[in-house]
Amino acid sequence: MVTCLIVGALVSGCSSYAITVEKTQPAELTVLSGGPGGTGLRRLIFLSPDEAKCPTQCSDVVNSTGYKRHVSYVEKKLQQKGYSLISGAIVSRVEHFLKDSDSREKWDRTEKALLLGKETGADAILEVRSLYVDHKKHYYLKAAGKDSFRRKPTKTVEKDLKAWRRDKPSNGWMWFPIVGWAILASAPTPPSGYIIPEWEATVEVRMIDLDGKVIWSGEKTVTTTNIMPEDWRARLDGHYSWSRIKGDDENFDYFEYFDDSELQRKQLDLIIDAIVAEMPTPLI
Repeated sequence: MVTCLIVGALVSGCSSYAITVEKTQPAELTVLSGGPGGTGLRRLIFLSPDEAKCPTQCSDVVNSTGYKRHVSYVEKKLQQKGYSLISGAIVSRVEHFLKDSDSREKWDRTEKALLLGKETGADAILEVRSLYVDHKKHYYLKAAGKDSFRRKPTKTVEKDLKAWRRDKPSNGWMWFPIVGWAILASAPTPPSGYIIPEWEATVEVRMIDLDGKVIWSGEKTVTTTNIMPEDWRARLDGHYSWSRIKGDDENFDYFEYFDDSELQRKQLDLIIDAIVAEMPTPLI
């Protein structure tokens, strides 16, 4: 199912056009090592953001409860690998070791953790820099003379839309920035584009030695189009509505993959598994 986003308040219908959302291959796990310094480390101060920070819009999967669940899963996998974790919650204790009360306000959490690590005998800092499921949108526009839609760069389309709205300020048309609706239509012309949503699950972890050097980092992202079975092909025969337009003659329901919260949770866990598996082996 897909929805129609229309520029113009009066549109009676959308003609049937073909759309293809291509299946993509997931990016490889990116691992950067600063050298052999990470090997043998065991006692880690564990840091993570207080909440998920998403580039666009967070999925409900990483709401307050869901985010904490996945952070706990990272801790569990690290402990299973053999690491001993010192909770980042005690970073506030670093104030006992700071002489200058004015300077403590200028220290960020990582800097405080580095000082606390030296005082507590930790070997390094383990920082979860990113852990989220982000909802993004992609534009699929109809080329002139074609009855099909192809994906176009988001920044280019949004720049064109901004210019289009600026040049037509008094015609009474409206812009509805709702994921899944069709765009660039003027009554009674059918829409010439659709916005297709996609979720993006990302985890990034890095290890920092007590001198502040990043000695290891790992990052991986998985998206909706990585895990769907094949290219999604459908004909869209919609109408002006506040609900999604159904894709006719589709080979599968794309939105079963986009809306599947359990699938998103599973992908986050699989990314965490892959990252921890590649981390340096601690000295037991």
